[in-house]
Amino acid sequence: MVRREYDTNCKVLRQLESNGKSLHNVKIDKTRAIVKDLHSRIRVALHRIDSISKRIEELRDKELQPQLEELIDGYVFFSFLYFRSSVELEVD
Repeated sequence: MVRREYDTNCKVLRQLESNGKSLHNVKIDKTRAIVKDLHSRIRVALHRIDSISKRIEELRDKELQPQLEELIDGYVFFSFLYFRSSVELEVD
């Protein structure tokens, strides 16, 4: 949404600047200020996204990965026990 508004205002700014009429100087300045503000908002949003992504990666690596490994180890252990007991039942 912000990106779309930014792109639209950039297009308007380019059109105003290409006309080059002095009557549009105030409008050019206002549009330029809007573009600058939107650009700043986009940068802040991208920074937030980057921070959230890093936090998710940390959670995955420090908390979820060890839990997953423990779960897999338990599965392997109980699979071995199940296999062993089923073999013993066949032998009897």
